[in-house]
Amino acid sequence: MKRRSLLADLLRLSALLPLPLAHGIGAWLGWLLWLIPQNAPRKLSARNLSLCFPEASPAERDALLRQNLQETGKLLLELGPLWLWRGERALGLVRGSVAGEEALADAV
Repeated sequence: MKRRSLLADLLRLSALLPLPLAHGIGAWLGWLLWLIPQNAPRKLSARNLSLCFPEASPAERDALLRQNLQETGKLLLELGPLWLWRGERALGLVRGSVAGEEALADAV
């Protein structure tokens, strides 16, 4: 029960942040995961990258790993805004053209 409450609180907190700040914090959290050698997200991502890019050098895979974990951190902090913001506010962040925009508008 406490775990669910903590997750809900984190989602609500991330929804209060401006999206660029949430992205910055998420990227920082991903960077921290990259720095800590023995953690589950890092180990899983490293394994997946080694399977997907066997020809890449260890340095190339490590750079991809860092980027992957940073993007994952951003995604996690985007979930609160995506789930809790009104549709108009979230759609206001979309820039440029979107393929299938009509279907998206109909769904919202």
